Amino acid sequence: MVSSSSNNLTLPTETTTPIILQLKTIASCSTFNLTYIQVIGLAKTNYDIFAQHKNDICRKFEHVLIQLFNSLKRSLPLIENLTQTLHHLDYCSEVHANGYRTLILSHGHACLRTLEILKQMNAKHIAHLHRRIHSLELLQELKSWTKTLKAMEHRLSLAVGLVDCSDKHSLFTDVSQIPLDI
Repeated sequence: MVSSSSNNLTLPTETTTPIILQLKTIASCSTFNLTYIQVIGLAKTNYDIFAQHKNDICRKFEHVLIQLFNSLKRSLPLIENLTQTLHHLDYCSEVHANGYRTLILSHGHACLRTLEILKQMNAKHIAHLHRRIHSLELLQELKSWTKTLKAMEHRLSLAVGLVDCSDKHSLFTDVSQIPLDI
């Protein structure tokens, strides 16, 4: 987990294993595994660089990168759970729309956008990120996409909860069967 003892923030050191998804691509040249590995790797690289500098803007980046890392850490098992549970419905003739696939693809696209921001941060680090205006722009963008990923994490969690309430092989659940604490 993240340790936060008086200005000493560190990312978790556990390695994240790539997930194996039935849905192979997010975009024409992006796979889920490659995208998630790159986002996590660049988040760690950027975090390590910001941790060396103890100014206000660097601390803000550190906090956002920790939130991003933790959100991905919680989301990836949810995505894997949904995919493994419902992938048999991908080519089912009776089901014409799979909402779980839309959730997963949306999460993947948000990760792609986050990856672009992390690449910009990585390329412009030392020279430009200490310039307040440019760094605040990137910080706001990264915060926004991190919040988006956190919101998607909650939706994924709800979807997993709904699937768990059903017989795990159905997209439909009787509303009276769903506990209120889901």
